[in-house]
Amino acid sequence: MKGLKSTKNAQVDKTCLVYIIYGLNFLTILALCAASIVRFTYFGASEAPKDPFYYMLTFYLFPMAGLLVAAEFQYPRIIKYFQFLG
Repeated sequence: MKGLKSTKNAQVDKTCLVYIIYGLNFLTILALCAASIVRFTYFGASEAPKDPFYYMLTFYLFPMAGLLVAAEFQYPRIIKYFQFLG
């Protein structure tokens, strides 16, 4: 009986950890979207960077955030084409 209790507690801890990781992943996705919005505000400014990599990275952030959301919800049609998200 003692081993059963420890297994049950381990499962509870595991699910709690999973929810914490899901929360952190969604916070990261929100931060990614916020960073891309802030970067978009610099496009017309006089102090905007002249580096083309800055603009390419800015346009890259939104689709990447969308792919991460699809991976979190285990959307199979997306994960099938982007295996690195699995």
